[in-house]
Amino acid sequence: MNRTVFWAALLGVVIFSAMQTLWGQKPRGDSDKIIRVIPAPRGRITDRNGEVLAKSQVSYYFALQFPHAEKDQPDQLILDWAEKRLKQASELAGGIFNVSSEQLLSHYKIRRKVPMLLPLVVKKAEKELWEEQLMSGLAFQAICLRDYPADSTAAHVVGYVRSQGLPKGPIEPNEPVWEQTTGATGLENTLNDELMGKAGGQTLFYGEDGVLLDDEITRQPVEGNTVVTTLDLEWQQHAEAVLRDSCKRGAFVVLDIKTGEILVLASLPTFSLNVWVPRISEEHYALIKNDERSPEYARAFTATYPPASTFMPVVALAGLSTGAFEADTLFDCPPYVMIGGRKFRSAGGKDEGEIDVKRALAMSSSIWSYQARFQMDPTTIFTFGKRMGFGSRTGVPLYGESSGILPTSDYIAEKEGRPMSKGDTANIAIGQGYLSATPLQVAQATAALADGESLPQLRLVRRIEDHEGQVLEATKPSVRNAVEADPDSVKVVHEGMWEMVNGPEGRARNGRLEFCEVAGSTGTAQWKGAGPKKQELAWFTGFLPYHNPRYAFVILYEGDPGQSLSGNSFAAPMTRLFFNKFSEEILKTISAEKEVRR
Repeated sequence: MNRTVFWAALLGVVIFSAMQTLWGQKPRGDSDKIIRVIPAPRGRITDRNGEVLAKSQVSYYFALQFPHAEKDQPDQLILDWAEKRLKQASELAGGIFNVSSEQLLSHYKIRRKVPMLLPLVVKKAEKELWEEQLMSGLAFQAICLRDYPADSTAAHVVGYVRSQGLPKGPIEPNEPVWEQTTGATGLENTLNDELMGKAGGQTLFYGEDGVLLDDEITRQPVEGNTVVTTLDLEWQQHAEAVLRDSCKRGAFVVLDIKTGEILVLASLPTFSLNVWVPRISEEHYALIKNDERSPEYARAFTATYPPASTFMPVVALAGLSTGAFEADTLFDCPPYVMIGGRKFRSAGGKDEGEIDVKRALAMSSSIWSYQARFQMDPTTIFTFGKRMGFGSRTGVPLYGESSGILPTSDYIAEKEGRPMSKGDTANIAIGQGYLSATPLQVAQATAALADGESLPQLRLVRRIEDHEGQVLEATKPSVRNAVEADPDSVKVVHEGMWEMVNGPEGRARNGRLEFCEVAGSTGTAQWKGAGPKKQELAWFTGFLPYHNPRYAFVILYEGDPGQSLSGNSFAAPMTRLFFNKFSEEILKTISAEKEVRR
C-alpha cells in the first residue's frame, strides 16, 4: 500500500457524531474531553531480499455508536436499537456477533461516548461496498491489524502477536482506539520492542450537551522498525514443500558457511499465522492443540534428538587432531565389542574387518567409533564437541531454542548418581545416550567441520531499519570460537564425508547432486519408546560444494512408531529435491566467489 494512502486510512479513525435526539429525548451534558491512544502500526519482518513475512495493514471493524439521551432509557429499547444494527452487520458480513445483552447495556451506560467495536475483520473492498447501506449508529472503525503474506511459511521463526483485548468498564484516559497487540512467539516476541513503534494521540472534544464538537490528532503514530532477516523466502518455502512431500514430521536447515546466515529454518508440521489475527477462534485453537503432530513445536531449534552418526566426524576430528590415531590407522571392527560387560553391536551385525578413518566415515561404522573413542581421553570428545557448538544455544534471537546436552561426568553424576561409565562414553561416540542436539546445532557443527577453522556465529537478523528505510543496526559475520583442529585432519574428515556420499561403500549415495559435489554424514537413532512402539530418526547433514564449502545443511526425518529408517533412504533423497531447484543460483554464487578470490 502507498505510504500516504496507508496513513490516511489509518488516521481516518471513525468518529461518530453523537445523535442530537434519541427516541424524542434531548441530549444530556457530559464531560468535555476524552484523550485516546492511537496504537502504532507494527514494523515489517522481511526476508533477506525484502519479501514481506509480516506487516501491518488497515482493516475495519463494524462499530456501534450509541446515541445520547437526556434521561435513562428502558433496557429493552436500548437492546432493540442495538439488535437491529447487529442484525444488519451479521447479514452483510455473513457472521454472527456474539454480543450479550449485558455487554450492550454495560457499554451504553458507561462507555457510549466511544464506539463499541465488533471484532470481525472487514477488508477495504467490503467496507466501500457496504458503508452506504449502513443504518445510523452503525459504521466502520479503521484499525491496524497484523498480516502474514506467507501465512504458514517460517511460522515458528516469524511468530504471531496476541491481542491485549478491548477496553471495558468506564472510559479511562489514554485508552487505545483499538486493541493493542504484543509479540507472543518467534521474532514478533523477541524483537517486540523494535517492532512496536510509537503510539499516537487523539483528543475528542464534546459540548455541554454531549455532542462531539471536534477531534484532534495530537500526536502522529510512528510505525515500528523493519526487521530484515537472513531467511530466503523462496528457499524456505521450497524446503517446507520438500518436507511435506517426504515426511509427516521433520526439519530442514540451510546455512551460509561464510557468513553464518541462516537461509532456511524449517519445521514440519507448521501452522497458519493468520488464524491468530485479530484473535484465534476456539475451534482453530483446539485444532492446533489437539493435533498429535504438535504443529507449534519448532523442531528445527526447540526439539532435541540424538545426533547419531552425524556426530561421528566430530569424534574422528578429535582423534586425528590430538594424535590418538592416524589417517591410516586400522581398527578391527567385528560384529560386536564388549564394553562394561555388554555387547555393543554394529549396525549391520557384520564383521567389517580392519578399516581406517575415511572408510569408517563412509560406512558410518559404529564399531569403529567405539574403538576410536577408547584411543583417547573421553574429555577430548567433549572438548571438540563443545567447540562445534554442542551443548549450548546458538544464540539466535528466538525464545525456546534448546541447548541440547553434551554430557559430562558431572552431568552423569547429577542425573544418575554414579560416575560416567565406559558404556556412557561409547554411546556418546555414536551420537546416542544422553547426547542430544537440535537440527540447528547439527547444521552449525557441520558448518564448522566444513570451514575447518572456526565455528561461525549464526545470524538470523541481517539488519534493523526504521520506518523510512534508514539502517539503525546491522549484523556482521563473526566467529563464535576456533575449532583448533589440525588442517591435515580436517582434510581427512572431509575426504571421509565425501566418500560417504560419492564412494562405492558410501551410505548416503541418495544425497548426491549432479551439479556439484556434496560431502555428508547420515545418522539413524532410536528416539522414543521400545519394542514395536519405538520411534527412529533419520538424519542427513552435509556441505557443498566439496572443494570450497559454501552451504551447510541438515535434514531430519521423524519416523512413526515401529517404522524402520535409514538416513540414506529417508533423509538423503531430500537433498536432491531441495538443492536441484536452486542449482543455477548456487553455481552463480560459487562462480562469483571464485572471481572475488582471483
